[in-house]
Amino acid sequence: MKRCDVGKRVFGIVLAACLLAGCFVPIIYGYKVYRDGNRIGISMDVKMPAPDLYAKATTAIEKRGMTQITERDDKKMALSLDRKGQKGTLTVKEVTPEASQLNIIVEKLKDIDDKVQEKELADTVEAVCQEAGIACTPAEKK
Repeated sequence: MKRCDVGKRVFGIVLAACLLAGCFVPIIYGYKVYRDGNRIGISMDVKMPAPDLYAKATTAIEKRGMTQITERDDKKMALSLDRKGQKGTLTVKEVTPEASQLNIIVEKLKDIDDKVQEKELADTVEAVCQEAGIACTPAEKK
């Protein structure tokens, strides 16, 4: 009987250490989609330095090839984008030295459903997440 108690205690300590170290719980970042007049936007906070997130976002957009970067300001960490005539911007802002915020805003197209445009934005953010090696999902609505 004592052996079983010792085994449970050791297992509990190992499990607690792994949970505290983040072994079993991946960090999942939530992004929020919003509408503002004739624009649709998406925003996400990430625990990653802003220059690193900006570099990953730029690489992801260039790899996908569906969106063209029309203007690039590396100092302000901002991109002007064009996707088949739809204009938009991508900006990365430093929140703290270890955390940043990614924002993508595009103009709403009249002849395309809002849900389709939101899905395209979400796909872009998920491509950036994949390039950065992080997991992200839509944030839960409160």
